Amino acid sequence: QTRVMAAANHALGALESLSQLGVLHPASAMSGLLAASFAGIQAVSESAKRVVLRLLESSPQLLFNRLGAGVQSAAARLAHDGAQHGTLVVQKWRFALIVEVWGERCENQQARHRLLGALLEE
Repeated sequence: QTRVMAAANHALGALESLSQLGVLHPASAMSGLLAASFAGIQAVSESAKRVVLRLLESSPQLLFNRLGAGVQSAAARLAHDGAQHGTLVVQKWRFALIVEVWGERCENQQARHRLLGALLEE
Protein backbone atom coordinates (compact mmCIF):
# COMPACT_ATOMS: atom_id res chain seq x y z
CA GLN A 1 0.00 0.00 0.00
CA THR A 2 2.92 2.36 0.62
CA ARG A 3 4.09 2.01 -2.98
CA VAL A 4 0.59 2.61 -4.27
CA MET A 5 0.30 5.70 -2.09
CA ALA A 6 3.67 7.00 -3.30
CA ALA A 7 2.69 6.41 -6.93
CA ALA A 8 -0.67 8.13 -6.43
CA ASN A 9 0.94 11.13 -4.78
CA HIS A 10 3.49 11.30 -7.60
CA ALA A 11 0.69 11.24 -10.18
CA LEU A 12 -1.16 13.98 -8.32
CA GLY A 13 2.02 16.04 -8.23
CA ALA A 14 2.31 15.60 -11.99
CA LEU A 15 -1.30 16.75 -12.43
CA GLU A 16 -0.57 19.79 -10.29
CA SER A 17 2.47 20.59 -12.45
CA LEU A 18 0.41 20.22 -15.62
CA SER A 19 -2.16 22.56 -14.10
CA GLN A 20 0.52 25.14 -13.32
CA LEU A 21 1.71 24.94 -16.91
CA GLY A 22 -1.84 25.43 -18.14
CA VAL A 23 -1.98 22.18 -20.10
CA LEU A 24 -4.36 20.22 -17.84
CA HIS A 25 -8.01 20.23 -18.88
CA PRO A 26 -9.60 20.91 -15.47
CA ALA A 27 -13.09 19.62 -16.29
CA SER A 28 -11.71 16.26 -17.39
CA ALA A 29 -9.65 15.82 -14.24
CA MET A 30 -12.05 17.23 -11.65
CA SER A 31 -14.40 14.29 -11.02
CA GLY A 32 -11.49 11.86 -10.55
CA LEU A 33 -9.72 14.30 -8.25
CA LEU A 34 -12.88 14.79 -6.21
CA ALA A 35 -13.33 11.02 -5.95
CA ALA A 36 -9.71 10.64 -4.79
CA SER A 37 -10.30 13.33 -2.20
CA PHE A 38 -13.50 11.72 -0.88
CA ALA A 39 -12.71 8.03 -1.26
CA GLY A 40 -8.96 7.69 -1.39
CA ILE A 41 -6.38 6.86 1.25
CA GLN A 42 -5.99 9.76 3.69
CA ALA A 43 -2.51 10.81 2.50
CA VAL A 44 -3.64 10.69 -1.14
CA SER A 45 -6.83 12.53 -0.27
CA GLU A 46 -4.82 15.49 1.03
CA SER A 47 -2.80 15.67 -2.20
CA ALA A 48 -5.97 15.43 -4.31
CA LYS A 49 -7.55 18.20 -2.24
CA ARG A 50 -4.56 20.44 -2.90
CA VAL A 51 -4.86 19.91 -6.67
CA VAL A 52 -8.62 20.50 -6.62
CA LEU A 53 -8.19 23.75 -4.72
CA ARG A 54 -5.54 24.86 -7.19
CA LEU A 55 -7.88 24.17 -10.13
CA LEU A 56 -10.70 26.02 -8.40
CA GLU A 57 -8.56 29.16 -8.19
CA SER A 58 -8.99 29.68 -11.92
CA SER A 59 -12.32 27.88 -12.45
CA PRO A 60 -14.56 28.09 -9.34
CA GLN A 61 -17.66 27.02 -11.34
CA LEU A 62 -15.98 23.71 -11.99
CA LEU A 63 -16.82 22.41 -8.52
CA PHE A 64 -20.54 22.93 -9.01
CA ASN A 65 -20.43 21.38 -12.48
CA ARG A 66 -18.38 18.27 -11.61
CA LEU A 67 -19.24 17.63 -7.95
CA GLY A 68 -22.02 15.17 -8.78
CA ALA A 69 -19.77 13.03 -10.97
CA GLY A 70 -17.07 13.12 -8.29
CA VAL A 71 -19.47 12.03 -5.56
CA GLN A 72 -20.82 9.21 -7.74
CA SER A 73 -17.32 8.02 -8.54
CA ALA A 74 -16.32 8.15 -4.87
CA ALA A 75 -19.45 6.22 -3.84
CA ALA A 76 -18.74 3.53 -6.43
CA ARG A 77 -15.15 3.28 -5.22
CA LEU A 78 -16.16 3.02 -1.57
CA ALA A 79 -18.81 0.41 -2.39
CA HIS A 80 -16.25 -1.58 -4.37
CA ASP A 81 -13.88 -1.42 -1.39
CA GLY A 82 -16.62 -2.68 0.94
CA ALA A 83 -16.99 0.47 3.05
CA GLN A 84 -19.70 0.20 5.67
CA HIS A 85 -22.42 2.85 5.96
CA GLY A 86 -21.85 5.04 8.98
CA THR A 87 -18.12 4.36 9.27
CA LEU A 88 -17.31 7.19 6.89
CA VAL A 89 -18.77 9.82 9.20
CA VAL A 90 -15.96 9.30 11.72
CA GLN A 91 -13.40 9.73 8.94
CA LYS A 92 -13.78 13.50 8.87
CA TRP A 93 -10.76 13.91 6.59
CA ARG A 94 -12.95 12.63 3.75
CA PHE A 95 -14.96 15.85 3.97
CA ALA A 96 -12.00 18.25 4.37
CA LEU A 97 -12.34 19.53 0.80
CA ILE A 98 -16.01 20.45 1.22
CA VAL A 99 -15.33 22.07 4.59
CA GLU A 100 -12.50 24.15 3.13
CA VAL A 101 -14.49 25.19 0.07
CA TRP A 102 -17.45 26.11 2.28
CA GLY A 103 -15.31 28.19 4.63
CA GLU A 104 -12.98 29.85 2.17
CA ARG A 105 -14.62 29.83 -1.27
CA CYS A 106 -18.34 30.25 -0.63
CA GLU A 107 -18.38 33.99 -0.09
CA ASN A 108 -22.13 34.44 -0.10
CA GLN A 109 -25.34 32.62 0.61
CA GLN A 110 -25.98 31.87 -3.06
CA ALA A 111 -22.65 30.05 -3.39
CA ARG A 112 -23.33 28.02 -0.23
CA HIS A 113 -26.77 27.07 -1.55
CA ARG A 114 -25.26 25.97 -4.87
CA LEU A 115 -22.68 23.84 -3.07
CA LEU A 116 -25.31 22.19 -0.88
CA GLY A 117 -27.58 21.71 -3.88
CA ALA A 118 -24.80 20.04 -5.86
CA LEU A 119 -24.06 17.71 -2.93
CA LEU A 120 -27.69 16.86 -2.23
CA GLU A 121 -28.47 16.07 -5.86
CA GLU A 122 -26.29 13.01 -5.47
